[in-house]
Amino acid sequence: MVWKAEELPSRLRVASVVGKRTQKEASELIQKVKERSDGSTPAFLSDNLDSYPRALLDIYGEKEEPRWEKRRGRPRTRPIVKPPDDLHYAQVVKHRDEHGRITSIERRVVFGTEEGLSEKLSEAGCYRTISTGHIERDNLTSRQTNPRLVRKALSFSKDMEMLGHQTALVDLAYNFSMCHSSLRVKLPRRELTRGRNGTRKKWAQRTPAMAAGLTAHRWTMMEIMTFPLLDSYRRGT
Repeated sequence: MVWKAEELPSRLRVASVVGKRTQKEASELIQKVKERSDGSTPAFLSDNLDSYPRALLDIYGEKEEPRWEKRRGRPRTRPIVKPPDDLHYAQVVKHRDEHGRITSIERRVVFGTEEGLSEKLSEAGCYRTISTGHIERDNLTSRQTNPRLVRKALSFSKDMEMLGHQTALVDLAYNFSMCHSSLRVKLPRRELTRGRNGTRKKWAQRTPAMAAGLTAHRWTMMEIMTFPLLDSYRRGT
């Protein structure tokens, strides 16, 4: 299974984790999101998997020491973990019938308030209601661009480590090299594409990394594969 976190409205793939459907992988994904964010607490949207609320509390939760109370029984010694006030998290719960068909969709706020979550969504400029349509569409894109995720095919990955390497490469190419139609911006003036006889270009295409402000141009695969990551890491850039 591939766990993913995507940022809106840039559609940047922030983090991916390859592993089983357990609590460990969920916490690892949320930890990566926190490490790669700007320090503020983002709003989270997901399906109703039980691992997500606990993972958010493990990474973003605030520990509160229990107060001593004079009453019968063993006193509470473990700290209580509570979500911070700026943590907003909602789930999209799909109810199905006995044949697997969706009968209704429930939108549930787990942490925070509906007003605070609506404000976060308005700031992002992507949704007016709670939805996971962006990540569901991204899952389809992943299966189209990563052959190791194609079921019932010879290319389907059976090695977890190799799947992790392939997923990292595909995510890198998606962020820096693939233009997304929803991210295009209108040019102030139409530009010619092929000299005087070319069609005037009305839109400027952007990649998720361009929309997120990480780069100013679309990277080629040659740039991605030859960029000196280790040297940049040593220089701290």
